[in-house]
Amino acid sequence: MNRLKVSSIMLVIILFITMVSSFAWISLATVNKIENISLNAIEGYDLEISLDGVDYYTNLNKDQILNKMKWFTFKEVTSFDGRNFKTSYKDDELAIKDKDYLNLTFYFRTTSSYTEIHLSDLITDASYDNPPTEGTFITSEGRRFRSTFDFQYGPEDIVTEGEIRTYYVRDAMRVSFYDNNLNTTKIFDLSGNEERGFGKPYGMIAYFNHYKGKNLVPPEAPETLYTLSEFEESSPYAKTFDSHLITLTQSENGYYEGSVEVNIWLEGWDADAFDAVYDDKIKIQFMFRAVRPNS
Repeated sequence: MNRLKVSSIMLVIILFITMVSSFAWISLATVNKIENISLNAIEGYDLEISLDGVDYYTNLNKDQILNKMKWFTFKEVTSFDGRNFKTSYKDDELAIKDKDYLNLTFYFRTTSSYTEIHLSDLITDASYDNPPTEGTFITSEGRRFRSTFDFQYGPEDIVTEGEIRTYYVRDAMRVSFYDNNLNTTKIFDLSGNEERGFGKPYGMIAYFNHYKGKNLVPPEAPETLYTLSEFEESSPYAKTFDSHLITLTQSENGYYEGSVEVNIWLEGWDADAFDAVYDDKIKIQFMFRAVRPNS
């Protein structure tokens, strides 16, 4: 029985979130520093990746990638389609890519017949101090926070005044992938926790409404994926297609090629996008599997 053929792209990002606002995305902008980022292709069956569609590598070091993002800063933003971003919940002020949220394009090419690319192997409990070397995850160090009043944190969970807990910005992050050929976008919440997703009446919204004496009502949540594709253990095919991102097509130069646009942002409508996660540190890793297209 053949082993599952795997092409893995691992993206590791450490984001230093130095939040200076007093109230999530509904207040002032935040400032962030990307300390480290790397992108590697392993077990790639000649799979290569590029950030410009010209120079391809099996390994991209942090300097090559950080050079593109040296002016990048982060704001809490929101998106309903994974491509267009707003910086304000009140109006249509547009966010700026690579200033308010992170935008990259990955170009893939291979000479093999493993041309169907999936985001794979979700890990929802990855350690920040000792993250795994394989798998897809967002993890963060966590911040201890003392609440100054009672508020509803979850469906059946109340944080009381003076209570100290550890909160994680990882739970408020989003990633989207846009297929340039099919004009389709998928939004992923890699926390895997739909209960604490977009626009829930507890968490951030309950905190804000209590703090400001408001009655903030969130918009309808965008379609968001919380699970990734599953694969046949004994053959190089996908069983499900939740995180199928692109199928590479053959070009005149003999390669199978394609590209996806990637956006990474802190979702301001998430239940965990409030004061407690300021100054947290994040690590992100992506793993992509390349398998044979199903006929």
